[in-house]
Amino acid sequence: MSGKRAESRERTKNALITAAQELLATNDLDASIASICKTAEIAVGTFYNYFDSKRALLNAAAEAALLTYTPQLEAIMAANLDDPAIGFIRATRFSCRMPEYLPRTAKIIVAAGPQAFTDFNPYAQPAFKALQTSIDRGLAKCDDPVAFFVAFSGAYQNVLAFSLSSASFTSVNADQMIAGFMRQLGYSEEKVQEVCFTPFDLSKIAPGYKPSES
Repeated sequence: MSGKRAESRERTKNALITAAQELLATNDLDASIASICKTAEIAVGTFYNYFDSKRALLNAAAEAALLTYTPQLEAIMAANLDDPAIGFIRATRFSCRMPEYLPRTAKIIVAAGPQAFTDFNPYAQPAFKALQTSIDRGLAKCDDPVAFFVAFSGAYQNVLAFSLSSASFTSVNADQMIAGFMRQLGYSEEKVQEVCFTPFDLSKIAPGYKPSES
């Protein structure tokens, strides 16, 4: 494939993803493939050269949105190598504030649903690996890490949904949810208070990070 053709394919794919992200951000999930293609300014027949279904496109759109800040989550986890599960918890505390820092991305994640979130391996796998590493080292306690992670992921999505839909649901509620899961992992109350209830300072937990959405 020539360089120009590859660039053309990439532009077309990106146009579809951008159109799908707008649907997710506005919760317009009933839109047809034809209307998506119209927004992306491509022929309907071209769609299937890139995606097998609308669901596949929506998943790709959610993944693309998550990729914009996944490196920062990994950086937070990497700063806690002595106990990777603590890094996972701190990264989640940061993520739960996404409706404040990145509201459009938060809306995309919520609208895409659990399937897109859990299927996105570059996003989910580092967090699960961090949890498993701490369990293997005896730093965290969990009989079924997979079940724990599934429950945690669902709770995280609910936090985003409630944060976006209810003014009464605040970051304090999110921190309480995270603390509950941290207690399930066997951490002391002193450690729970240190990780989950100290004043949240974005400049400290994510140095140099400046959230922005186009």
